[in-house]
Amino acid sequence: GATLLLLTALSALAATRLCRYPGWAGPGALLMVAAFAVGAMLWSPFAPSPPDAGGVGQGMNVHLVRVWMLLHPPLVLLAFVIFLAPVGAAAEALARGSGAWREIAGRWVRSGWLLLSLGLASGMWWAYEDFTFGQFWHWDPVQTAVFVVWALATAHLHTLRRYRLDGAYARLHPLLGLLTALAALVALVVTRHPALASSHRYVGETSWFWLTAMALALAVVIVVALARAPTPSRAPRRTEAGVLITIATLALGVCALVG
Repeated sequence: GATLLLLTALSALAATRLCRYPGWAGPGALLMVAAFAVGAMLWSPFAPSPPDAGGVGQGMNVHLVRVWMLLHPPLVLLAFVIFLAPVGAAAEALARGSGAWREIAGRWVRSGWLLLSLGLASGMWWAYEDFTFGQFWHWDPVQTAVFVVWALATAHLHTLRRYRLDGAYARLHPLLGLLTALAALVALVVTRHPALASSHRYVGETSWFWLTAMALALAVVIVVALARAPTPSRAPRRTEAGVLITIATLALGVCALVG
């Protein structure tokens, strides 16, 4: 509940910026706020703990009392919000070949990628310093899910500079933006799913099926937008740089798929 409330607040802040743009950017951001807000009401962070939850709390787990844990979770959640908030603009760019997506992506994608990278790096350093892990990485389901988000965001970032609404990467670039957002929702589901043995797992009743419903709704939006995507009016020029970008993007997409 507390995480959903935080996601609602962060999404609302993002929506205040995105509502300034014409087209689907504002409505898409507001729908994301509403979805998180409904989840926060259903799993209220202010509800009393059940009687069988145990006695008085003893404070934070000693392993989490590190400066890296002050950075890691907020940075990752903030990056997820930055990827999720502009889904309306990305869907408009894919389905209609119009809108403010190019301007939005130029600012938001770079910020989201940087914050997610810093969040991953701080979490990896915490894991290395903590004696229960003693390594930078292990194939925990949540870590793997966040890596998928990072790989798709990196592929998305590769196509940003050459993206044109009616030319190069007219479909691929907004599609990667939507897939990055979808992967962020899936990562939130993985964190909360009770069937997954993860060091990040939530204990007790969680909102995984609400987040799954949000992910399925976004997946439907992606399929519909892709089906309606117009054919670019200008064929992109084939250059060595363009070919290398395409290869790098496909390689990162394969990494995400494997993850």
